[in-house]
Amino acid sequence: MVTQMKYRDSKPGGGRPGPRRTVASFVAALLWLAAAGPPAQAQEKDQEPPIQSANLNDLSLEELLHVKITAAAQHAERLQESPASVTVVTAEEIRRFGYRTLAEALSYVRGLYTTDDHTYTYLGARGFSIPGDYESRIILMINGHNISERILDEAIWYRNDFPVDMDLVERIEISRGPSSALYGGNGMLATINVVTRRPNAGGGTEARLEVDSLGERKVEANTSVELGKGATLLFATSVFNNSGPQTVYFPEFDAPETNFGRAIHMDGEKGYHAFADLTWGNWEILAVAGDRVKVQPVSWGNSVFNDPGTRAEDSRGFLDISYVRELAGDRMLTWHTSYDEYRYRGIYHYVADYGTEDNREHDYGDWIGSELAYRFPDFARGYLTVGGEVNLDLRALMNVFDVSPKPFQMLSINPLDRWGGVFAQQEWAFGQHWALEAGLRFDWSWLKRNAFSPQAALIYQPSAKADLKFIYGRGFRNPSSYDMFYDDYGLTTVPNRSLRGERVDTFELDADYNFTKKWSAAATVYHYQLNDLIQYLYVNSFLTQAANDGYVRAAGAALELNFRPRPSMEISASLAIQRAVSDLTEGRAVLPNSPGQVGKLRFSFPLWRDRVTVAGGIQALGQRQTYAGNTLPWFILPELVVTTKPFAGGLELCARISNLSNTYYRDPVGLSGLVDSMTGPGRSYSLSLIWRSARDGIVTEQHRKSKN
Repeated sequence: MVTQMKYRDSKPGGGRPGPRRTVASFVAALLWLAAAGPPAQAQEKDQEPPIQSANLNDLSLEELLHVKITAAAQHAERLQESPASVTVVTAEEIRRFGYRTLAEALSYVRGLYTTDDHTYTYLGARGFSIPGDYESRIILMINGHNISERILDEAIWYRNDFPVDMDLVERIEISRGPSSALYGGNGMLATINVVTRRPNAGGGTEARLEVDSLGERKVEANTSVELGKGATLLFATSVFNNSGPQTVYFPEFDAPETNFGRAIHMDGEKGYHAFADLTWGNWEILAVAGDRVKVQPVSWGNSVFNDPGTRAEDSRGFLDISYVRELAGDRMLTWHTSYDEYRYRGIYHYVADYGTEDNREHDYGDWIGSELAYRFPDFARGYLTVGGEVNLDLRALMNVFDVSPKPFQMLSINPLDRWGGVFAQQEWAFGQHWALEAGLRFDWSWLKRNAFSPQAALIYQPSAKADLKFIYGRGFRNPSSYDMFYDDYGLTTVPNRSLRGERVDTFELDADYNFTKKWSAAATVYHYQLNDLIQYLYVNSFLTQAANDGYVRAAGAALELNFRPRPSMEISASLAIQRAVSDLTEGRAVLPNSPGQVGKLRFSFPLWRDRVTVAGGIQALGQRQTYAGNTLPWFILPELVVTTKPFAGGLELCARISNLSNTYYRDPVGLSGLVDSMTGPGRSYSLSLIWRSARDGIVTEQHRKSKN
């Protein structure tokens, strides 16, 4: 049997009404709480104020190692102490390098790379990013809340569909390697935690206008207010309506009947984001929602080319209530409970013998969950963290139907699951130089297989300038509801309810060294084995089925050098060399969309008494294979950014040139057997105008003075 990934003829979907109701309920709940005010007996947490982005910019490379992160261990710890290879992208870096989206910020992280099929943006890590495979093996979180949806287990990387705008981000924590021992399913390749800035007790308002030469139009606004009795609220919203480039060329459709391969005004998108964060003492209520409608120049399967009626709409929202309390005896209690929803609505026009087929897909996912964790000192002068979580599907509807030429119900199924896990993590310190962290988690599911996930990291710190980590971890990913239950009555796919989960074992050696306060280096060597890879196989000439019939073996090494002679000046470079092989095609071959080399160079320097910063970077990707076996050449993408400090009145500017050299390149995609790669965007220009109220400047200056 020849293995081949199925190019999905349709993708799960959902409508806009659900998210609108959710946003309204989020805002109503927050306004009610704001009006009611917190009880008078509420106690403030005894904790240090959060590090402001301006403070992070003032730190040396050595001092940055003491910045605390939470993604690698579910509690705050220094980079040197974390049981993983970790990179942190700060708010100051986001501002200085003009990152407008999460994908742009991650694209300059060591070893990571992105691809784009003009509908979604996908993230690759350690040589793994299979074209057409929407199931994520990377956990993406917002303030510790996992935002993967429940239909495809897909994390939201899309250009404007990540529901948090970059102006709200305090830092991005990237923890490499498996994390299932802490977070459960999908924790196989990396864990990314987007930490938003806290509501500012000093208040303040910001607004941003973005435009670019590819048709982007976006407006953002946020404000932070003090509600009294220790409660503060941060609220933000944005709207965008991007026309996209006027023409997108597809050589596969270069014929008179398909407009010579030119899709006209077929790359637009529009939508909104809404964000609210209410903090009061030990309590926090976080509400996030977003919606995006994307016109597809090419959709899945045999879709009609250059048809503006084909489109995909994604909506994502959640409400998370958390309680964090530091107790006597160096103990900590953390509790989260949440409601999540995902909506997708797809409209697909397909070529058929009887004319044009109008196919629709509406998918609706709603689920609730709760998690409790308790960390306390043990008898051996270490720390033990124990916890558990439970989750319940309220709805997991997959609904596919034809509207014309004749109504026909292809799929309507609602497989509800109940799942959860219990975990324990032990931390030991041996003398002044050695530490060991070990964890274990057991996950269970009503519909899917159970899983054990161990993890251990031995950390050696010969001095305050260096650390060496020996890391082992096992991660898993259960099959998605789409993999197990998608059934279109024998047209393209048959279900497979006996699918097993994927599992990966990773061995890693990570080293960090600060030569001086200005020079630092980081190096990683790893090997992983991914078994029971889920892929789609042909069971006959036209029917496919998901099956555990693949593996991936990968090894790689990465080196990063950083030079920061002064806070506003930086040069950093990284190179990852990797090889990932699999049996996705006949024989043993390099994994599709797996570059052998991933290089990054980034620089910034101040001008005009630090009022203006010139920054830029270069990304380089080695050769990649498409799923059809075609080789795409390596390429280099340079960019240039100019940012300013606030002028009179609180105005700032950010101008950016992407793909400065106007390099022609193609990304592997998995839309159909005909289109297995797509052209990336050429040179483009963007301009952002930012206004911050004077009160923000006063608050930032107060934080600087308190630090000094």
